Amino acid sequence: MDFVIRKRGRFCLLDVTKDTFDINLLTEIFGFIKKNIKNKKNFALNLRQVNAFDCAKTLGLLFRENITIAEAKAELVVQANLLGQKLPLSIFFSEDDFIENKRNYTRRRFTLIK
Repeated sequence: MDFVIRKRGRFCLLDVTKDTFDINLLTEIFGFIKKNIKNKKNFALNLRQVNAFDCAKTLGLLFRENITIAEAKAELVVQANLLGQKLPLSIFFSEDDFIENKRNYTRRRFTLIK
């Protein structure tokens, strides 16, 4: 298991302890959510230790399931915007912002120039 489960009041946070967020880790997380999480609104991933997403497919699955990210590095947010162009992002600046439901990243539109 490459994640640690924490409770903060009525909120559940999963701290991912792996460098790269890949499809295998996402499968583990989905299994945990199906068994243990009833309300996804009170659940978020903490990607503070993650340096990169594995591929666009991983990102697509993550955001299609509407999973909130409580904290991520700036490089990770940029990668998420570039790989998931049409996906709605729900990424907060910190855990406290997620709990208080304020200060999240707005949608930035990036384009690749040759």
